[in-house]
Amino acid sequence: MSSSSTNTRRILSETMKKLMREKGFRSISVKSICESCGINRKSFYYHYRDKFDLVNDIYSIEFYENAARKSYDSIWIFFDELCIYIDENRKFYRNAFNVDGQNSFRDYFCDSLEPMLTKHYAQQGYSEREAKRMACYFSVMLSAAVVNWLGEKKPMSAEEFSRFVHVLCSGVCEGPICIKDYTHSDTRALPYAFN
Repeated sequence: MSSSSTNTRRILSETMKKLMREKGFRSISVKSICESCGINRKSFYYHYRDKFDLVNDIYSIEFYENAARKSYDSIWIFFDELCIYIDENRKFYRNAFNVDGQNSFRDYFCDSLEPMLTKHYAQQGYSEREAKRMACYFSVMLSAAVVNWLGEKKPMSAEEFSRFVHVLCSGVCEGPICIKDYTHSDTRALPYAFN
């Protein structure tokens, strides 16, 4: 990729991040992005299909491509690094994760985690089919946890959140669970509760 092309992508990324810190994704148009940074629409569409593609590329350029070049001793070390990055760009990612529909960032985020998680589960002895399914579900759970964290009024630090998710996952996977009868005055309530 030429240096002018890289520079154009950088300018578009910086502009999009600035705009998304100030207002909602839906209220940002390709036209407003181009006007804010002085780049014409033809140049925008040379690099990106749409504004969704630009948001996904920001994550890819700023975090994922670098992470993909590294080797991590555990999945949790990777998750620590990911949480720190997201926390440093909290306003942007709070907005990005709230975009629903086709080409949403949340889908892209999950898709980016799946290959790494699939490999992780395969190395633990699961079949390829099982590993893919587990990776799919775990990436969705992680994205939901991140969305919750980004929406908290008094959020934990990135380090606290990463540690919390690790403990939460370990506790659910390793700890015993007991279901017993549960009585409640509201007859619509479920008849059982977890202890």
